[in-house]
Amino acid sequence: MAETKTGMQQEENKDLGEMLGGLGWGDNKPTYEDKNEISIRFAKGMMKDFTAQDGKEYARISIPVENQPEGKSWPSFVIPKDMIRENEGGKSMWAKLPANGKTTLSMNEITAVGEDGKNLYKTKYASVDNKDLKKMLDASREQSKGRDSFKEKLEEKKSEVKPPEKAVGAPKQEQAL
Repeated sequence: MAETKTGMQQEENKDLGEMLGGLGWGDNKPTYEDKNEISIRFAKGMMKDFTAQDGKEYARISIPVENQPEGKSWPSFVIPKDMIRENEGGKSMWAKLPANGKTTLSMNEITAVGEDGKNLYKTKYASVDNKDLKKMLDASREQSKGRDSFKEKLEEKKSEVKPPEKAVGAPKQEQAL
């Protein structure tokens, strides 16, 4: 019986070998044009976590706009928190969205000033294809590359600030021993 099993295993391996040999192997990796998902990337600081009334975790991701008109917030969108992953460097995040799906963007706009002097806002909504959303996030990242970072300007700002000449506070009292 041992010979029979070994013989059957050789026949099964031979069939598998023949199947693999008939695949038409080549040197070029195949390309796939139809992707079901797209990856979006964004800075960690542009994400704010929150819990909805139903208890589910979500994240609001803002899209920074450099020359945003006065009185308008940056556009933002909401996705479930479990869809978001952190890049290895820890500075940026990414998520996969359906390639043929749509996402709702929201943006707050000042409509009036209340009696107490506080601004009154109205939220506006727009639906955008996920492919266009990816283009917006990529364009936002590109515009921020030309901008000087706060860390680069920190030393310059430190040199501008001078420490106070006199001590602030009550004069020091001598204690009797």
